[in-house]
Amino acid sequence: MRTLFIRCAVGTFSLSLVAAAEVLAQGGPPPVPPGGEARGGGAPIPEELVVDVECPGDSISDALAQPAVTLTINVDGECNENVQIARDNVTLRGANGDPAVDKIVGIETEVVAPHFGIVLLITGAANVVVEDLTIRNGALWGVGVTGFGVSEAVRIENCVISDNAFWGLVVFRGRGSATQIVFSNNGSESSGRLRGGAARVTRYSSFNLNSCTLDATLPDPSATSVTDLLTALNVDAYSTVTVRNRDGVAGLLEGATSLSASTGSSVSLRGERVDGVVVKALDVAGRFSVQRKARLELRDVTQGDLLTSSNNVSSDSILDASRGRTTLSRTVIDSFSNANLRDVTFESPNGDLFVDRFSQAIISGGTTTIHTLSCSAGSDALCEFPSATDLGVGTMTGCSLCTQ
Repeated sequence: MRTLFIRCAVGTFSLSLVAAAEVLAQGGPPPVPPGGEARGGGAPIPEELVVDVECPGDSISDALAQPAVTLTINVDGECNENVQIARDNVTLRGANGDPAVDKIVGIETEVVAPHFGIVLLITGAANVVVEDLTIRNGALWGVGVTGFGVSEAVRIENCVISDNAFWGLVVFRGRGSATQIVFSNNGSESSGRLRGGAARVTRYSSFNLNSCTLDATLPDPSATSVTDLLTALNVDAYSTVTVRNRDGVAGLLEGATSLSASTGSSVSLRGERVDGVVVKALDVAGRFSVQRKARLELRDVTQGDLLTSSNNVSSDSILDASRGRTTLSRTVIDSFSNANLRDVTFESPNGDLFVDRFSQAIISGGTTTIHTLSCSAGSDALCEFPSATDLGVGTMTGCSLCTQ
């Protein structure tokens, strides 16, 4: 078995996402050869191999070193190690089909090579499946998909990702999906600009989150100041994410900030419909922030009441809630941004819509209800009905294209 010796000279290490990912790009080990040919005249490498890992005692990393074109690893019990997948065609699954039984628990306490404090790092790999596992106790992240344009078709299903210092999941230049994942108690080490939460997708990535619970709150009441820093889902740097309910299973985004989308990213939040009827709305608890030419689409989304904050769409961004039925709380459309709102209910008593600083809102639909509509600083709202009264607008100020 070949041994890889890795040297990584790092001075003062920053826990930022970019720093960690770029170090991985420069210093991570190359992929394990997928197999197919005999080495040094030895036995041919098998097309398929199944390895059973029983913990404590066995090692997932040792199993990953086994040569095969397609490798399946069945994890039975709680494995205390940090794991890196840097080869194609790997399935890593819990042997019992229950994340409460089969677990990967990180043991690193510092962000250093080769795992950088990530419990499960998938780097430069394609066709990787992770299912039926709990992944926890990362000094940095729980799961990292850092493909640099290579990691594709990564699927994570029926897992619990919890108790990681900053983010539960980070996708950096990767593609794939997560289905029925429970994110909880991630980001407890957040402070200042070093923030965390359930999931982050960045740097030209594309990822789907299906029927996932993204909980960015902390159970410890004394951690209130930390909880205020957490984000359920962060999407930036020209990435694309779809969050949806599927197969009758409801998802959730919950946090002080339920969603942060920025820098050219595009996010779609969708409930589930069957034959045109809403069967599971997507629940959102916490404000959303859309800025710097980002786009947010809402279809059949229900947002809880925002008592102390507002949704914010700013800096040449777009809010599209023109399909489905969506319920929102107080929302601000600001700084050259646009909103298309059809059949949207802004719940009282905080169901207010503010259009500010050269922005525009198009408001339509027979069931649209707005508690207070206000336009200012060169902004306006266009009502595609005869009057604001027909749209269910309570109080309106400054909107010349939406007369009562």
